Order: sequence, then C-alpha cells, then structure tokens
Amino acid sequence: YIDSETKQTQIKTLPTLKFLWQILQHVIPKGFRRVRDYGLLHGGASKTLKKIQLCLIMAHKLDLSIIKPVARKKAQCLCRCCQQPMNFLGITRPFGYG
Repeated sequence: YIDSETKQTQIKTLPTLKFLWQILQHVIPKGFRRVRDYGLLHGGASKTLKKIQLCLIMAHKLDLSIIKPVARKKAQCLCRCCQQPMNFLGITRPFGYG
C-alpha cells in the first residue's frame, strides 16, 4: 500500500481472513451498480455538477420571502356530454391483473 503521510510504498503483513475482508469490502454484490458511473457523479458530468453547485449556492443567498405562492386549482375532468365536473370513484382493473 502507499502511506498517505510519506507517499512511500509500504509492505503490510495481514492474517488471511483480515486480508480477504479488506479486499472484499471493495466488491459490489451481484445486481448492484456503482453510483459514480451514472448521473451527476459520472466523470464526464463534472461541468454540470459544478453549475448545479453554483446554482444551489446562489439560491441559498436569495431572499425567497418576496415570492408569493401561487394558488393552484385541482385538475378536474369534465364530462364530454354535459361538460360538468366528474368525481373520481376508483380504478377498475381486469381480473387477474397485478
């Protein structure tokens, strides 16, 4: 291994089980993927990650109390025949589905 303080290669003797334990800590279980290979942790995404970090820093400095919340209406489905709002009662699934 390389000593982090002296940056020199060192030799370390370990018992067999301890050696295997330290090696197997770096093995990913079957079916798992390394997170750093995808998304914003991917090596090619460093510019995007830096932009997002900068935006978060700037957003933290903004005074968001001046922004008024927008009142949202619930979406309603209208009947095709009478144009009156329809009430949702439930979902019917075919027999044997899910």
